[in-house]
Amino acid sequence: MPISNSNNLLSWQKQAYQMRWALLANFIIMLFFIGFGAISLLLGFLAFSFIAIVLILFTSPIVQNISLNENNLNIKQLRENNLFEFVDILSEPCIILDKKSTILHLNKAASDQFPKAIIGNPIVFSLRNPDFLAAIERAMKTQ
Repeated sequence: MPISNSNNLLSWQKQAYQMRWALLANFIIMLFFIGFGAISLLLGFLAFSFIAIVLILFTSPIVQNISLNENNLNIKQLRENNLFEFVDILSEPCIILDKKSTILHLNKAASDQFPKAIIGNPIVFSLRNPDFLAAIERAMKTQ
């Protein structure tokens, strides 16, 4: 798998860094087997290399925790963690709001059910149901 550009290289380096503890444990285990003569140095090196390549290339990236600051919701981080794609798969209406009740994303079912809901607008501009808005407000206060 050739690395063609700097983004792929950065991704590969980031993945290796995230797997550093697994790689270190793998290295220590291989040293243990080599030290007790269970395997040769060459076989230990090949086994370590194979496991390291599998860990780095074939494991899914570790999802970072999404930080929800009081005033700032990082939309780029939500996209990187595939939250929007997950919401789009849902068959039920789903709307993602920030702390100020501004619409960040809505899936197709939500767009169909709430045609006036527009990304970037506060939810109160789109929905006029007082019970629904009160429920959203109560949910915001529970955080």
